[in-house]
Amino acid sequence: MVGKNYGAGSTTGGIILTSPTGVQYTSIIAGNIANITEETNGPDRTGVTNGYTPFTYLVGAGEAGIWEVQFTAMGKGTTLPYSPASTSPKPQDAWTQPVDNGSSALIAAWDISVGNATTGVLASGRAYTTLMALCAPNGIFLSPSFYGKVYVLTPSGFAYEVDGNGFNGASWNFFSNNKGSKLADGSPSYQSYSYSSVAPGPANMIANFHDPRTPDNGTIDFTNKIFYNKPNADLPVSAKAYFSNVSQAPTTWLKPVASTPDFNITGLSANCGGQFKFTPTSNGTYRIALDVGNNTSFDDDVDVLLTGQAVGGQINTVQWDGKNGLDSTVSFGTVVKAKISISLPTSEVHFPFIDVETNQYGIKIQSLSSDYSSYVGNTVYWNDAELTGGIAPSPLINKSAGANSTTNGHIWYGTTDGPDDNSYGNNKMLDTWAFLGGSVQNLGDITLCRIISGNVWPDRDQLTDGKIDNEYTNNGETKIDGYDKLPSGLKAVLVNKATGKVIQVVPVDGGTYVFSNIADNASGYTVVLTNATVIVGDPAPGSSLPATWTQVGSGFGNTSSGTNGTITIPPVTSSTNSITDANFAIYSATTLPISFGSFSAEIVNGQLLVNWSTITETNNSYFDIEVSKDGKNFTSMGKVDSKATNGNSTVALNYEFSATGTAAAVLGSSLMALALAGFGFKRKNKTLYALALVCGLSVLGAASCTKNDLSKTDDSSKLFVRIKQVDKDGSISYSKVIQAVKK
Repeated sequence: MVGKNYGAGSTTGGIILTSPTGVQYTSIIAGNIANITEETNGPDRTGVTNGYTPFTYLVGAGEAGIWEVQFTAMGKGTTLPYSPASTSPKPQDAWTQPVDNGSSALIAAWDISVGNATTGVLASGRAYTTLMALCAPNGIFLSPSFYGKVYVLTPSGFAYEVDGNGFNGASWNFFSNNKGSKLADGSPSYQSYSYSSVAPGPANMIANFHDPRTPDNGTIDFTNKIFYNKPNADLPVSAKAYFSNVSQAPTTWLKPVASTPDFNITGLSANCGGQFKFTPTSNGTYRIALDVGNNTSFDDDVDVLLTGQAVGGQINTVQWDGKNGLDSTVSFGTVVKAKISISLPTSEVHFPFIDVETNQYGIKIQSLSSDYSSYVGNTVYWNDAELTGGIAPSPLINKSAGANSTTNGHIWYGTTDGPDDNSYGNNKMLDTWAFLGGSVQNLGDITLCRIISGNVWPDRDQLTDGKIDNEYTNNGETKIDGYDKLPSGLKAVLVNKATGKVIQVVPVDGGTYVFSNIADNASGYTVVLTNATVIVGDPAPGSSLPATWTQVGSGFGNTSSGTNGTITIPPVTSSTNSITDANFAIYSATTLPISFGSFSAEIVNGQLLVNWSTITETNNSYFDIEVSKDGKNFTSMGKVDSKATNGNSTVALNYEFSATGTAAAVLGSSLMALALAGFGFKRKNKTLYALALVCGLSVLGAASCTKNDLSKTDDSSKLFVRIKQVDKDGSISYSKVIQAVKK
């Protein structure tokens, strides 16, 4: 903070301060903490003379932001001296700084303080790290060790208290992110795993994560911040920070305003072919749990958990491949129970612990209220099916039901004290994760059957990319056309080739269709796409589409084998599985009127602010901004004319709309501006919780000094927004529905 005193100290005396612009300041003398008394009393300052002499820096103009504090060790040894009768040290115990080569990387005590240089007043909740690396005695693993409490803050503004509850690791690492370890496609693996302690084992292990020492990759991969005390209430939303591997200092989030969208799910359905459809009001992460064993546990080896990203305001379709958790095909006729939940896309929080040998009492992980004054959740999940040795958690797999972390916080340990593989967590990454929001809805029992299903894509590039899909390229960037671009009234018709008669007619819903209960048929079937009126028993129809629409391609997967709007299904026998990729591609000869780009809505001081962009426009007249309290019944709030010349444009155009009092008028509630002045300080006091030694890592501290005024609204009120687009001929299309974010 500008004009504030920044002080730090450690038992080794080596300190490096790095400013938000990358300027470094070092000390090897000032900042030495000599004993437990100096550690407890903190830095000498106004009113305190029996602490340690800190290495201080007065933050100047242009230096507000995140300051990195690095405590340098004397060497590389990480073995903490102990005797067989040793117990882990207590925070009030006297200590001696290790100096021999085997322990030369250890720092017995360290401190970071930010406060007023004149008054000496310090404040907590300003120091954080993205990676904790601590050490405990190597060889007394059945003795409790780390009881520290830290506070994990997420980019969505939610916080978790993580209580070590006595876990023990000789040299361990902890961080928190949004995915845990990742699969090759970048999605979360939702599992723990072992790694070799011999090179390249550690490097391969790190490669499975988004490196917590590097900047976030937007909302795709991000690291949560680990505060040593509850985050200070006057932290700014964001601040400038310096990363050595980034050419220009970026801005990092600090304390965003927590806002929980209302996850209403409509159009929820599941068919016998394992195809699930749902329409959430907001973007989120979906989890569909399948009790393949049909015993209500959802966490047996044979059970399945489907996860992915749900898109708000449109129909989402998820197809199960029909295989159980052991990768075996489930027989038709099997009864499977199913349930679904959806949560905030940024509320999935993973807590990986690396090389923590024992955790006898279970780590307590609890979500906190917005003011951090109370606990609001304690359910955690894990999947240790790939691990062996030691005393394993019970249950071994808890990826669906969840457990109360205050009574069974993912417990593991060994049978001996020794530093060997008998300790369950040795050379392992054990991931525990949690979700915020999203109630569970039951889908009921599903009796599996064979299906034929597929997609109908609005293929704007007309197979020029060689694929049946809805992707196209605009100015070198890959874009996607939504199913809302499809014409209405499309049907899929199933014809029995043996008789030449229609046996099923189903609508194309959200770009997909599905035929259920497909019987064996030595002659096979034909699928026809049409908008004509067809009934069961009719002769096989030809394909037909609305005026201006043409067939582009059809076939299995994304490879086209024809353009006549029909797909031939080969003979179906008792060994034939469901067919879920019989796809069609169509295109409108009349260019689609609008291709929407970005779309956002905010409520700031009672004023509704809507921003959107279009990628292309054809024959466009104007936009009508509509709002709703329930996401169903919309009211017009205003009109914005098209910026496109004569309604036509092939370049991106940006639009905005604002209406003072709109939010209050629609919601029927008042909006009160809450001015937050000042910004406080930060301090980390190791004596409150640390029962281990730092293994030479750096800690980040927030020292920025600016904060914008915020608005506060009644959280029970929601405001949904959509944009109606009107052509010059009066034709209408709609954007997706989003929820306005209250600022």
